[in-house]
Amino acid sequence: MQAVLYTHQLEPITVLTIKPWLWRRLEMGDAIQIMVPFEVSWDQLHTLEDMAEMTTTVVVVRGELIQRGRHRTLMLFTDQEEHALKLQADFLPGQRREVQGRERKARRAGFADGFLTALDALGKA
Repeated sequence: MQAVLYTHQLEPITVLTIKPWLWRRLEMGDAIQIMVPFEVSWDQLHTLEDMAEMTTTVVVVRGELIQRGRHRTLMLFTDQEEHALKLQADFLPGQRREVQGRERKARRAGFADGFLTALDALGKA
């Protein structure tokens, strides 16, 4: 299931995809932890000890059921706003077509740039 993760001031942070079994835990009032991915270059990993010293950051997410009339909605909140910005964002169904269109245009432009650069290099050779 997809949901927007909010600050406690109701500012949206990101869109998350939550597995159904975790969604049920949130509905019951439990908190879940989502690991924040971190980027590491091969240059940073000299030994296994270096890797062991790296700390894992998690974002604690809590759900709150909001009821308006007969309709109930689970809203997701976190206190770790800065770490939550590093989470892998998903897109809502209405946003996906536009995002896919932008990605296609970017790929075409990248291909064209590479092709023209290669032609230019051939002309100079």
